[in-house]
Amino acid sequence: VKIVEFDGDYKQIQKLIGCRCFDLARLPNTDSIYVDDEGLFNEPLHFFIHQDYPTPLAGMGLVLGVDIDTGDSTSPKMSFEELKSQIIFKTLVMEYQ
Repeated sequence: VKIVEFDGDYKQIQKLIGCRCFDLARLPNTDSIYVDDEGLFNEPLHFFIHQDYPTPLAGMGLVLGVDIDTGDSTSPKMSFEELKSQIIFKTLVMEYQ
């Protein structure tokens, strides 16, 4: 988990989380976690679980806030320390026979 600079360009989201296309998971406080839309195709499968989101998320994630009036991305409402305390990481290794 680390803090990164975001310039507002959606293409930077792709670079930051290493993906071609992304989706987002909305959190109750209006922050969102951007994730690799094809993250389930990667091996080994790396997941993280946020306490306020109902399902595990695959791959890397980027947490951003939103300006409700303009729809522009902003810094998240939650602090860095809050985020770190609200997520856990898991890895799934598939074995084929």
